[in-house]
Amino acid sequence: MKGLDWQDSVKSLNVKTVPVNPQINDRYIISAEAEGVFSGKEGQIADWNGFSWDFYVPSTGWAVYVEDQNKNYTYNLSNQWVVTGGANQTVEAGKGLVGGGALNTITIDVGAGNGVEISESNQNFYICLLLY
Repeated sequence: MKGLDWQDSVKSLNVKTVPVNPQINDRYIISAEAEGVFSGKEGQIADWNGFSWDFYVPSTGWAVYVEDQNKNYTYNLSNQWVVTGGANQTVEAGKGLVGGGALNTITIDVGAGNGVEISESNQNFYICLLLY
């Protein structure tokens, strides 16, 4: 996405407790309710360097991929991390099906297809079919 300053991905967003056994380059976005060495670092990115945590204060326009959510986030003018467009879904198409999407929405155009199947084990999806 143009105009964003992409940072290395983070493992999770809004982490409250310091991970027990971090690996080198594990990165997290810190929650307002954080404890221990994360306390007072709300919104910052914590990066484990193998010996200690390095903290990065985000700037407007920073963008990260959050691994445990499979979503992209951007730091905005209101000093918050917000979900950003960019489809991370995989759409398998065939027999006239084509599709793609952004955030939690997938649009599938049905040509000579035989039907649509959408499944996701960790989320609830609402499906709206527009026939025209």
